[in-house]
Amino acid sequence: MIEDKISTSPSQLASYLDLFMRLLDSVFLLDRETYKILEANDACERLLGKKPEEICGKTFLDFVDPDQLEEAGKKLRIAKRKYYPLEFEIKLRPLDHQELYIHVNACSLKLTDGSEVLQVITKNITHEKEAQKVLQAYMAELKNLNEKLELLSTTDELTQLNNVRRFRARLKEEYDRSRRYPLKYSIILFDLDNFKHYNDSHGHQAGDELLRTLGKLLKENARASDFPARYGGEEFVILCPEVGNDGAKLTAERYRKLIENYPFPFANEQPLGKVSVSVGVASSPDAGTDPESVIKAADQALYYSKEHGRNRTTSFLEMKKR
Repeated sequence: MIEDKISTSPSQLASYLDLFMRLLDSVFLLDRETYKILEANDACERLLGKKPEEICGKTFLDFVDPDQLEEAGKKLRIAKRKYYPLEFEIKLRPLDHQELYIHVNACSLKLTDGSEVLQVITKNITHEKEAQKVLQAYMAELKNLNEKLELLSTTDELTQLNNVRRFRARLKEEYDRSRRYPLKYSIILFDLDNFKHYNDSHGHQAGDELLRTLGKLLKENARASDFPARYGGEEFVILCPEVGNDGAKLTAERYRKLIENYPFPFANEQPLGKVSVSVGVASSPDAGTDPESVIKAADQALYYSKEHGRNRTTSFLEMKKR
């Protein structure tokens, strides 16, 4: 009978010393208690700028950045209790004023005499960290630019209020919410009275400043839940979530009086002797359930205010009763 031959794997025949010296990664063998460097391979010189014989006798922690000494010591204490690698990243003391980051693979290593050392294999990842920082800075800048683009696409440039695009999107959200629960919501439409007269008399620059100031007044005096926007030209709009007709009428009157009493330049030269707005109010579901119906109703109420003397507030419900 032919006996099977027991084969020995190449790894069993390999010399650790040969592997230790040939590795491109830096390898340190440390005393398990003091972390003193007992031996280091040639690759350590590329990492630390010192020959192996110059670093032997020092502790591994001597080369760690002071801010990370506590964390590095904790990781090494964990690593020496394990026979499988513990991986972590640390920062070393600057070399030639350059930051130095390494990836560490640490575990206990049993020697042929029965004693144990702590084997620490390190890889320089400074370039990867620098690339990561550049990428993070790029991503932060990209995020910032995207936020600015989003703001530009949803903000009226002149008044800094929400533009009509953002208003319609917000109105759609409120409409969807009102269908689920259900809830009321109201729309207030403002139109500057005799704005053409103001522009023709004092110039478009003064007209723009008037619109800018009006937008500021609406923004500064809006409740947290109100959503003011420039609707177009000299028209402005406010969405009032969870507010019915009576509440919206009171809110609209508050804004109308605020504008009427504000000391706008050249206000006394306007046909009414003041800068004023005509206002229309409509609420859901009284004026319709879908957004377009409510906007149309508010617009009808606004023109009722225009046709009946200007500088007044009309709700769609009261207009229907007349």
